[in-house]
Amino acid sequence: MVSLHKWAGCGCYRGDASWPARVVGGLFGETQLAWLRISTMAVDPGWRSQGIGAALLAEAERLAVARGCKYVYVDTMEYHAPRFYRTHGFSMVGQIPDWDSRGHTKLYLSKRLMETTGPI
Repeated sequence: MVSLHKWAGCGCYRGDASWPARVVGGLFGETQLAWLRISTMAVDPGWRSQGIGAALLAEAERLAVARGCKYVYVDTMEYHAPRFYRTHGFSMVGQIPDWDSRGHTKLYLSKRLMETTGPI
């Protein structure tokens, strides 16, 4: 599923002959100026580590480049998915210690997007 509005959503559906298709992951992001902001990405725990998050991220980045974006950023908690984003080329650009008043740090990560013909 892809929205043509300012907000874009991507869904990943899985199924086979014995299982009906169902949503197992999704991503919502906003494109504004030269940036894609990933606001929410989630993959069903039973489907993690099977490339679904990577596929969702790749599709969101493809849509962002098509819309003229040059960069992408995301914020996440230190206990959520910073390793996933670093594995996919993101770099740490900031952090807020004790974001939730329980000692956990909110992390900000970004990366430069690539066009199909080479770097921007």
